[in-house]
Amino acid sequence: MPSIDFTDVGEPEEWTPAPSGEYILQLLEAEDTVTKGGKAPGSDMSKLKFEITQCEGDLEKYNGRTVYFNALYDERSLPVTKKMLQAFGVEIEEGKPLDWDWDELIGLSLRARLRSVPARKDPRDPTREYGPKNEISRFLTEDSEG
Repeated sequence: MPSIDFTDVGEPEEWTPAPSGEYILQLLEAEDTVTKGGKAPGSDMSKLKFEITQCEGDLEKYNGRTVYFNALYDERSLPVTKKMLQAFGVEIEEGKPLDWDWDELIGLSLRARLRSVPARKDPRDPTREYGPKNEISRFLTEDSEG
């Protein structure tokens, strides 16, 4: 175990999510899996891990923050997945199925609108509390408005 003098070490900064707004996100990881709950347990999905990048000025401290997103493949969620792929620059031809490999998108960046979510209690289990976080509210393409 290391020997450290903590005499002049203060308290850790309180973690706060990045303010709601538009950010550049880089895809770090993708894992194909299935849903465990919800309306259709066992449905295909991909767990995506992004990192906030390219912030400047007062927002620079948010570079490196992690944002998670679950890409679901049900009928209701497909428009969001389509918009995300378009934000990565993937060309989608109407009437033609698209096969893609998340590994090809690792390291690529896209623009997205994030929202800041405060700490909250689990509605199904009031003894469980979730900390504050950022959520992706919208993926942005070249023709999207912020």
